Amino acid sequence: MQCGHLLEQMPHKKKKKFCSDVCRITWWNHHTNLMQVNAVCAHCGKAFHGRNGCKYCSHQCYIEERFGDNDDSKNVTA
Repeated sequence: MQCGHLLEQMPHKKKKKFCSDVCRITWWNHHTNLMQVNAVCAHCGKAFHGRNGCKYCSHQCYIEERFGDNDDSKNVTA
């Protein structure tokens, strides 16, 4: 698909679309618009482009949403 090499398809197997990982990565790097979906981060509300099902714009937002603030000094009551 990317380089023009013929792909040998195996019977009863999922059809190959790329001859190698290099061709697959090259193709997706040049077609990023096909995997982008407009989304809004569930933690900070920032709009971002990600794959379907992504809830957070970054790993940091995921950690903060999942585990909250780990600073115990703020949770001390007198």
